[in-house]
Amino acid sequence: EGALYAFKGIQYFLNHRELWKYSVIPVVLLIIIYALLLVAGFLIAGSLNEIVQEWCRTTFPSWLQWLYKIGALLICLSTLLLVLLLIGITAGSTYEIVGGPFLDIMLEKFETHHLGLPPVKKSVSFTAFFACTMGIYSIKTMLLTLLVVLLTLFFPYITLILALPILGYRFGMSYLAIAGFSRGMTFKETGNWVMSHSSLARGYGMIIYVLLCFIPILAPVILPGIILGGSFLLHDYKNERNNIK
Repeated sequence: EGALYAFKGIQYFLNHRELWKYSVIPVVLLIIIYALLLVAGFLIAGSLNEIVQEWCRTTFPSWLQWLYKIGALLICLSTLLLVLLLIGITAGSTYEIVGGPFLDIMLEKFETHHLGLPPVKKSVSFTAFFACTMGIYSIKTMLLTLLVVLLTLFFPYITLILALPILGYRFGMSYLAIAGFSRGMTFKETGNWVMSHSSLARGYGMIIYVLLCFIPILAPVILPGIILGGSFLLHDYKNERNNIK
């Protein structure tokens, strides 16, 4: 059931073009960041190529100098794969960071106009503490995701099966925390709610994990909708069970 809320939010975002403007600037910033990362990667690869070329020139006879070309190709391919891997692991978190202010405005307008909820004023100290707590949690999730990716290289199927519910829970917690913050909930309060609705949160988060990790290029399109889905989920269960404030 939690997974349906993720798709519900994505569908709502895609059907309401007035919300698209809040994702434009984050997308542009994301493209710039990863373009710079790609350029930096190939600059480093160029330096490594020069080192390998010099090593081959001084180590191998002239008739084996062609080995340098193979080494240069492997370095370039490895650099490209590494950059793509970094994009896949960090795209969601990076988009959250650069797009945070815009997504907060979008979420507030959505809750005001669609859900009929009044805006919640949040102090600077409350916002700063939430941002720090959320940042630490996101970094831990990112590192755990990286570990899963590395283990998948050696144990592909068993790692994905075991990691899916764990990372699903953490991804669900992250994006529900964003929705909760908009309603004035602390990170801890959202965590308590997620623990009491773990199956909902895990289903919601597993869809996020699959979409972001396996199709990271979709992040700019689906992340705003995923956040809206979290708001839908919290709002519906607040009305039905009154389990969150």
